[in-house]
Amino acid sequence: MSKTASGIAVVSFDVEGTLVTTDFSYAIWFELIPVRYSERYGLSFEEATVKVRQAYESVGDQRLEWYDVQYWFTRFDLGEADIAMEQLQPRVQYYPDTKDVLEQLQSRYTLSVASGSPRPFLKHLLRDIEHHFSAIYSSTTDFRQVKTADFWAGMCRDLGVDPGQV
Repeated sequence: MSKTASGIAVVSFDVEGTLVTTDFSYAIWFELIPVRYSERYGLSFEEATVKVRQAYESVGDQRLEWYDVQYWFTRFDLGEADIAMEQLQPRVQYYPDTKDVLEQLQSRYTLSVASGSPRPFLKHLLRDIEHHFSAIYSSTTDFRQVKTADFWAGMCRDLGVDPGQV
């Protein structure tokens, strides 16, 4: 793997809030799931939202289940998450400079993704830009952990670089 004079060989990106807005994920967690829950259990959207948020809080963001959209669809008996997520694909919005920046950097560096988003989300979030990346890592799916030092070390090992080269 080549590196630049600065020693940087890989530029790694988080996805949500960096390359892509949070609109898609927000729509999944706080619109789609509560709507499906309200329809399934005959509650108002507001009542369903309270129940769903309470369930999210009961698990907490330090457990892998919190990130697993199919876990929630199964827990709430809502069907297949990926089918529902496909309906929201138009909500994926890249920041205005995302594609240009990736084009420019791709000629000088190896590009990778290091995300806490699970692969089912990344499939949708990266659909139009994944061709720019040599590697895509999900801490929750690939390493079965939230982003930790072990995740970063594993990613660097896999890329064949020292952490200072990323």
